[in-house]
Amino acid sequence: MSEIPTSALTEAKVDGTGLFDILMQATKAHLEQEYTKGRIKGPEYAQVYLGSLTQILQTSASFLLEQRKSDLEEQMLEAQIAETNARVLLVEAQTELAKQEKLNAENQWLLLAEQKAKMTAETALLGEQVLNAQADRDILTWQKQKIEAEVQILGEQVITAAVERELMEAQRDKARNDIDISAQQKINLATENTLMVEQRAKVVAETAMITQQKANAVKEGEILSEQKLKVVAEVAMLNQQKANAVIEGQVMTEQKIKVAAESKLLGQNYLNAQVEFQVLEQQVCKLKAEFDLLQEQKLKVIQETTLLGQKVQTEKAQTVALGVDDDSVIGRQKLLYKAQTDGFKRDAEQKAAKLLVDSWNVRRTTDEGTVADSTNMLNDATIGRAVKKLMAGVEA
Repeated sequence: MSEIPTSALTEAKVDGTGLFDILMQATKAHLEQEYTKGRIKGPEYAQVYLGSLTQILQTSASFLLEQRKSDLEEQMLEAQIAETNARVLLVEAQTELAKQEKLNAENQWLLLAEQKAKMTAETALLGEQVLNAQADRDILTWQKQKIEAEVQILGEQVITAAVERELMEAQRDKARNDIDISAQQKINLATENTLMVEQRAKVVAETAMITQQKANAVKEGEILSEQKLKVVAEVAMLNQQKANAVIEGQVMTEQKIKVAAESKLLGQNYLNAQVEFQVLEQQVCKLKAEFDLLQEQKLKVIQETTLLGQKVQTEKAQTVALGVDDDSVIGRQKLLYKAQTDGFKRDAEQKAAKLLVDSWNVRRTTDEGTVADSTNMLNDATIGRAVKKLMAGVEA
């Protein structure tokens, strides 16, 4: 255990940096000032000086001892915590050892019981093996028949596999035919579009022809003979148009049948697409469920990681102050020690202030001319600053 260095109390010189040296420097400065102004006489100066010396020495030594005591108590508490943790680990290890020894004893007892049962079973087995020899021969015969039947079944399975392969090839050919049909349907649609364009051109031509007929009607009065021939020609043309209209009606009927078939095909394709959509929806639901499961597992891992991190902080709090919450037991103990240390400091400040005030009271009692001013630092402003510092020290 390290001792308190003497230099912490005093460096054995007037301008030292020890606690006693610093307090004596301040006290001596005040006493010299009062003595110079004649407020303290020779005998009084010696009395006040000795009283101050004794009080400051006691206060300095008490402060250092209490501070050292606080540090030692803190170290002892940490050592006790470490010893308690070690004892807990020792008890847990001993408990686990006792459990393991008990488990080993139980396992040995079970092993002996199993060995006894095994010997009994082996004795009975020897008798049964003699009786089972004939049964084994029958079983071998039955197994031979079974193998022959399995060979026959395998032959049938080979044939079935060949049939299934042919079926798959037929399905593949059917799929290719479906693709060819779709391509042919695309070509047919293009041809129909071309036919509609030609029909539109024909209508435009007929419109132009009717317009021309209207223009020719003006000249019908002058060309009656030519009009008769033209009428005959027009009648023939109308007959041809009528025949063409019949043919176009037949074509339209066939197109209607074709459109109905295509509509039926589209309907079936639509139903197939709905079934495929339902399958895709089910796959999406499955993927969502798997994603939700992965998210739950991820959250579980995160929570476990957080818990382990909290446990690490709890274990670290047993040895270091980092990460210790002020409301925890260890945090409150730390705050208590700090408050005690601050209390010792405040007590030393109050005692030093009281010593100075008592000195001024003595001078004031023996000399009516003694005043409180900025020179002796006992005026209201100075006392107010001292009281303000004391109040700040106690957080008032």
